[in-house]
Amino acid sequence: MNDFLSIREFARLMGVSVHQVRYFEEKGLLMPAYAEDNGYRRYGMDELYRLSHILLLRKMGIPLAEAGRAIDEYDAEAHENLLKRSLSQIREEIGRLRQIERFTEQVLHERDRQREQKYPGYGLFEHEDRPLIRCAVLGERGEPTARMLLRAERRPSALFEADLHYVSDRNGTVLYFAPEKDEPQTAQADLVLERGIYLHERFEAFDDKEAERRIEAMARHAQERFGVRAERFILTEKSYLSLFGGESLTLELEVRVGDGSRSNAEAPGK
Repeated sequence: MNDFLSIREFARLMGVSVHQVRYFEEKGLLMPAYAEDNGYRRYGMDELYRLSHILLLRKMGIPLAEAGRAIDEYDAEAHENLLKRSLSQIREEIGRLRQIERFTEQVLHERDRQREQKYPGYGLFEHEDRPLIRCAVLGERGEPTARMLLRAERRPSALFEADLHYVSDRNGTVLYFAPEKDEPQTAQADLVLERGIYLHERFEAFDDKEAERRIEAMARHAQERFGVRAERFILTEKSYLSLFGGESLTLELEVRVGDGSRSNAEAPGK
């Protein structure tokens, strides 16, 4: 019996397809030990080792062309340096995938909150200081334009993956975003929302006037129930929730009503 394998036997032994073997041959990375008179290729131990090295390098993230050069030209030290570079790139990719994982979990968590909120109303939340970075001064117009966002000196690296905070007072509205997790939280802040008790409402806005109506209603509620004349409102847009369809935007509205613990604040009404 011939000790050399046919291409199908060779592929089966190495756990690849015949198509992959032929592809490696087309790229000049692998050649049969010999070809019979009828054109059938035959493969032996040398070819097994060579293909195993190609597959190992590919598994460790080495591009196919460089894998071929490494097998033919690199010494032991060059191979070691090649794998160190690949390991660094793999770790960067793992970090990127972990960021995607965290963001996907965040979106699904917010979606659960969106689905479960059947009875909108006011709530109280206690917050620590929250640093924000200014993106655009909107003035009285209240909402940004695409040109305004393009010209912004600072904006989130992925614009609509971040929560966008519209902070309004008597001087108009400014659009802010929170520093990313790997940035210093206070060093670059343009505004710090003070720690304290915040009156909160989450709602779906189907038109541009809905937020204005909610702000007016919250101002009355803060005055009547907490004796606070609200001067600054924080409207947070979670635009990524528009992925789930519908014509509304999920918004959260807040106003600061106290600086102590929650136990010192009056329970809100519905």
